[in-house]
Amino acid sequence: MKDIEISIKGLRAVNEADIALNGITVISGVNSSGKSTISRLLYYTFKYANEFEKVVNAHFSNQIEALSDLAYRIVVELPQEDNEDLKNLHRLFKSNNTWLQRYDTMVAIFQKGKEILLSTDNQNILQYRQRYIQIIKNILDIKEDIELGKLFDKAIDLIQQISQKVETANEERKYNYFIKYLEEKIGDSLNNIKITEYGLPLLGEKVKNVPVMEYIQRVAYIDTPVIVGMRNAHIPVDYWDDLEELLQRPAKKKILHNNINISEQIRGEALCDDDSLISSLKYRRNDGKVFNLFESATGIKSFSILQILLENGFIDKNTLLIIDEPEAHLHPQWIVEYARIIVLIHKHIGTKFFIASHSTDFVSAIKYIATKEECLSSLSYYLSEEDAEKPFSYNYRSLGQDIEPIFESFNKSFDLIDKYGTDND
Repeated sequence: MKDIEISIKGLRAVNEADIALNGITVISGVNSSGKSTISRLLYYTFKYANEFEKVVNAHFSNQIEALSDLAYRIVVELPQEDNEDLKNLHRLFKSNNTWLQRYDTMVAIFQKGKEILLSTDNQNILQYRQRYIQIIKNILDIKEDIELGKLFDKAIDLIQQISQKVETANEERKYNYFIKYLEEKIGDSLNNIKITEYGLPLLGEKVKNVPVMEYIQRVAYIDTPVIVGMRNAHIPVDYWDDLEELLQRPAKKKILHNNINISEQIRGEALCDDDSLISSLKYRRNDGKVFNLFESATGIKSFSILQILLENGFIDKNTLLIIDEPEAHLHPQWIVEYARIIVLIHKHIGTKFFIASHSTDFVSAIKYIATKEECLSSLSYYLSEEDAEKPFSYNYRSLGQDIEPIFESFNKSFDLIDKYGTDND
């Protein structure tokens, strides 16, 4: 039994894959063979298994958004002289960390709004009564005439019902909520996918409740370092946005790891500048010059991501880092240095890695550095191969620590050079 086992059958380009996550897992293969599909599957599965409340909130979002908008409307629309308590409640509403806390605040806003609207003959208030009657009737889909006070009571009752359902759903961790949410994220059916932790199913047809994760408790997906520093740029990819948020995470105390020195490699330091009104990512070179990290070299960004996540405490023994083609923006020498950093992070911290690579330098560097650092047993390779009977469909073969089949697949490029670069027909 492996710590994490993934079984995939018939997901986009992946015909069949049985993959274990026990340390550093490296997959290789041609473009469009499903490597990024697997990466996204792992990212969303582990992210939302550990942040299940977001799955529940999404399930009930349609019911609660209209009520949330009503709470906001009450706060901003009612006259200012009567509104101080509502403004305080709205500040509390925005600062609440969980939806359950927000539900309580929404109830308080509605109760205050009802009190203001029904307890005065102020002309400024009277003009809002008919408006709120119609708004609440629309939200609750009520056709008959009901007085404003009872409408508010019905809205409050609905919030409390939803709040109870949300609380129960978070406690029960129902699988049907989870799988529906993941399929929306992936954009495909996950009927033939199975993922287990220590043998207990997390994803699969017989799962009824999503287990609380232990081996992997946090995850980040780095598919390109190019996006670093693009915070608030309306990025359409949620895992880019998630990574930016992680990089901006405030650290109570900077965490240093004596065995892992990224600053030496990039001849400087990446940091999050919290002194300005808007936190920004910086690169401070050893000569004292400071640059916006977004405008720095892409190779600097690649190493900076790891440095920042190390120092703000996100990376630990229960973290999975998913990295697509880390070699894409690195000089051959830095490819080896990057591979070394990955091995050292795993060895000294216990962080898990899932990496897709096309680089002979990276594939071999990981193996030989892991051998030297005495953690080769944590390393495993997989190679995608096109199914003989299903064009555009790929099977992932487990190679253990044998990298020769990967090199054989890479060597096909020399055959193409010979084909296209000679006069032979």
